[in-house]
Amino acid sequence: METIQSCKLILAASVCACQIVMAHGIGCAASPANNNAKQSSRVPLVYTVNLTGMSADERFTAICLQGIANRKGPRVYLNPGDTVRWMQLPIDKASNPAGSATWAAEISTHYKSIGDYWIDDLTKRGICTFQTVSLSDLFIKLSPELSGRIAYGSVDDDISIAATMAGVKSALPMTDVVYAQLVANNKSSLKTIFDVRSLYAKYDPAASKRISAHQWMVDNVIKDCGTTGAISRNKTYGLDLHDTIVDVDMGVEHKWATFDLNYLSEQTRNERDKPDPKFGFALPDAPLIDKVLKRLKPFSPVYGWGSPDENNTCRRITMDNCVLICGGCGNGSFYAALPRAGGKFRQPGATQAIGTPEKKIYVAFMTNEGDTIKNAANLQCLTWAQPERGTLPVNWGVDPLIYRDFPGLMGYYMATATPNDYFFAATAGWGYTHPERLPDDRVLPYADQVRAGLDLAKTPIIDIWWAGGLRAKNLFFPFLNHTDAKGLTAWSDHQGVEYSPIDGTPIIHSNYYYTLDKQTPEQFAAKMTTDLSGIKGPWFVVVYGGTPYKFAQVAQRLSVSRFEPVKLDRFFELARKARPEIEGKIWKPANAGKPEAAPGAGDAQTK
Repeated sequence: METIQSCKLILAASVCACQIVMAHGIGCAASPANNNAKQSSRVPLVYTVNLTGMSADERFTAICLQGIANRKGPRVYLNPGDTVRWMQLPIDKASNPAGSATWAAEISTHYKSIGDYWIDDLTKRGICTFQTVSLSDLFIKLSPELSGRIAYGSVDDDISIAATMAGVKSALPMTDVVYAQLVANNKSSLKTIFDVRSLYAKYDPAASKRISAHQWMVDNVIKDCGTTGAISRNKTYGLDLHDTIVDVDMGVEHKWATFDLNYLSEQTRNERDKPDPKFGFALPDAPLIDKVLKRLKPFSPVYGWGSPDENNTCRRITMDNCVLICGGCGNGSFYAALPRAGGKFRQPGATQAIGTPEKKIYVAFMTNEGDTIKNAANLQCLTWAQPERGTLPVNWGVDPLIYRDFPGLMGYYMATATPNDYFFAATAGWGYTHPERLPDDRVLPYADQVRAGLDLAKTPIIDIWWAGGLRAKNLFFPFLNHTDAKGLTAWSDHQGVEYSPIDGTPIIHSNYYYTLDKQTPEQFAAKMTTDLSGIKGPWFVVVYGGTPYKFAQVAQRLSVSRFEPVKLDRFFELARKARPEIEGKIWKPANAGKPEAAPGAGDAQTK
């Protein structure tokens, strides 16, 4: 999900940034890395290519070359510099008054991008050594592993053929200009095994080149593709900085299909969607998406993003029995190849003693979403480095698919987590889906997949969006039961704890989703205090969406005798114990601080 809120960098006053970042495992080296490092016999040498200043065609070639190279391990890292929005080091000026130093500003003096941070960190931990080379040098080093060149005319028109064929054929897409730069000018050779432009004259004149290229790819190339995933390219907001073309390296690595199609359709639209000027809601894109995704193994990930928006994209992918993982950060094939230090995944720190529920309001501060590779790759939008992390319980959303596909990356979080950090599964337990859009006969098999994901990530807690429609089908509680989850948080219009009639699993509803980012911490703490003034406790409240800094600022302004921040494992166990006192009570904003009777079991709405 493209939520900007979680990526704002927050002011942390009066703390030395070097002390901050070193305390959280982030070094303050004077330079990003030793680019002339000698390769150790035990540590892989990684070639680093800077993307800054490259043309779009050069980047595309580099990304495909990286995917081929990293099939054999972490061999190529494309340093994004300022070319990828999610790997930049922005400063939230609204939270950075003139003259005050912040940890974010300090980090920016040492690193030009989060890519520089990873180079530095992996070097210091002895996991990799890095050597910066040009794209031309990299091509020469890796050309023996290439079967040839795929010529093409336009990335936007030809990407479905060029990128998909690059993976299937281990060939490198190049325009004539890039070919001249990398091959002819180096007096090298690389035969052209296919020219996409040769198809132009055969395309249906009534269709766009983009659609015709996808049709040709589906008819002629997809049969040789892997069936464990796909790449959905999208230039989100129309900006190069948000182009998920940087995810194509994963597609090439796994020989997956890459496509760039519009997800709008009659089956996925809502009342706010506008029809396409030419096709209405019957775009030619939808049947092609179906042909790509329906051949994949159940609940395979689609990395990237899609047009025209989040809902249509996720609904179509769900209906095709797949799941979405938002991309757009790049280097997925590199992160996937990183070795994982240590044994099985675990939750950091010991679980607090559960105890008996007190007359308190227990608060679960939850960072938003986490169903994205970019959150893991960009240090949770840099908030993992905030000095407030570890000073109070904060619950971090991470999709279990990220654990499976990028274990080395998640190993970093396991190694640097504090006892106050807790990881929960987002946003549906296995990839991002709209479970209510699954065919009825796929709901419980998906729940079984979620159960396996929760076991892998060692968390029994999930936050699920768009599951409310399962209630009308009498599948909501069977679905939850099949996941074996011990707790579910739900975005609702009220607060209260609902209990599954099957096994008593608590479903904790909250209306404090994405509300903190719309107010100052002072304002939010005051509103919370007023809202819940009539609540005697025990009571359970989720505050969803925020950063350690904001959570700490809110907590400091809440009465310690009435409010207690907790990790989600204790949160739900206390809720289980409090069932006799709180079942059947809900609170709504219009209640002036007093709880009211809850609707009948199963009637409450879940987004």
